[in-house]
Amino acid sequence: MSLKTEIESFFKTAPIADNAPIAVALSGGADSLCLTLLLKTWAEAHNRMLIALTVDHKIRPDSSREAVDVGKIMAAQNIKHKILTVKESLSGAHLEERARTARYALMIQYCQQQGISALCLAHHLEDQAETVLARLSRGSGVDGVSGMSRISRREGIWLFRPLLMISKDKILTYLHQKKMTWIEDPMNNDPLYERVRWRRRLPLFAENELSARALAISAERIHRARTALDFFSMRFVRCSVVFHEMGFCFIPRLLWQEQPEEIQLRVLRFLISVICPEGRPYSLNNLEKNLLTVQGFTTGGCHIMKTRKGIFIAPEWRIWPTPVILQAGQTKHWCRFNVFSTSDVQICFAPPRVLLPDIPALIQRSFLSLSEIQAQQKDMLVVIASRRYNKVIQLDGIHIFNAKIPKKIKVVFIPIKHIEKKEEKDTVLLKEALKKVLAKIPNLDYNDQNTDIIYIQSDLMRNYLCD
Repeated sequence: MSLKTEIESFFKTAPIADNAPIAVALSGGADSLCLTLLLKTWAEAHNRMLIALTVDHKIRPDSSREAVDVGKIMAAQNIKHKILTVKESLSGAHLEERARTARYALMIQYCQQQGISALCLAHHLEDQAETVLARLSRGSGVDGVSGMSRISRREGIWLFRPLLMISKDKILTYLHQKKMTWIEDPMNNDPLYERVRWRRRLPLFAENELSARALAISAERIHRARTALDFFSMRFVRCSVVFHEMGFCFIPRLLWQEQPEEIQLRVLRFLISVICPEGRPYSLNNLEKNLLTVQGFTTGGCHIMKTRKGIFIAPEWRIWPTPVILQAGQTKHWCRFNVFSTSDVQICFAPPRVLLPDIPALIQRSFLSLSEIQAQQKDMLVVIASRRYNKVIQLDGIHIFNAKIPKKIKVVFIPIKHIEKKEEKDTVLLKEALKKVLAKIPNLDYNDQNTDIIYIQSDLMRNYLCD
């Protein structure tokens, strides 16, 4: 199959809208130049706008000149080109990884700003083989050994790798036929970098009947297994994990014990990323060990507690932010909560005055606490968005808040579906939506003129669990 046909075949199943623009990462090397030329042919045939993005890391003295030279090649080919410059100085340890992080960040940011939904990358067969070998050497599991994905998503941008099963020889042959010259990056031959060392070993593996193609094919098959594991893990999350309105998760013990260890680990890693989206580093080895042997531990910015009822995952109390003042009529996002209030209140974390019997005290330390700034004559009604309940539920506020408010607090849980996304972002719309919902609740004794409202919505109620 020709490279042109390979590109056509790839985009027949790629998740991209008709006529949508695409970008390609272009270093000026053989791989990215080949992909850019192929994409130009495909884009012209399908009435697409193509732009090539070159990142100048400024790691080497010649990098800026080379980026300009790449632009000249693109101008000769009538391809739109943009140079993105890394502003921070990159040097020292882990240079390759830091440069890659900076490169992706710049290109993805540009795509987001320009309304480009897909970024094409020129990783090829040998790149995939090198990735698999490097990760095997570090004891990686299914996720690591599955290598790079042909199609993935990062920060709302699709990442496409159309050449992932194409050999380097085929790429060079194409460029020679086009009589194209490219820029050789000296870092690609520097054994200081791990990828270069694995690249040099590939012929030795091939001599012993472990070819780059065999490694890449294995990676594709392992990737299918990874996709299946992710599917069943997320199905368990959606069907079995309880997302509490106070910002923590609970997994019933019997349902948890039925799951294979690999599913348990995937579910736990996902929930850690949800509870602590800042991505605090943690050791997978320690997580595996603690999951089997320890009743309670802290990792990745989360408290994880195993009880007779199940497993609780909550934010680690040591990383809580300082209390904030929310003025009347304001909506504020604070520590994974959206809060709206019709009166001045202070928000912080504290356990409720009367602890709930089924939740560990340590977990309840991450409950919200409300303090009224100036005593009002009005009643206080706290409205909490919920996924646990399909109908409106009323509870005594003392069991939810350690609220320093000199009046009785009424607490109402309403299903999240009653509040639309557009209303969450507009204070006036949100207030009106709450009034309509509250007016329909029987036995609430709600009076708009005599009642202050505080609306609380945990990030767990939205974001990644959309219906």
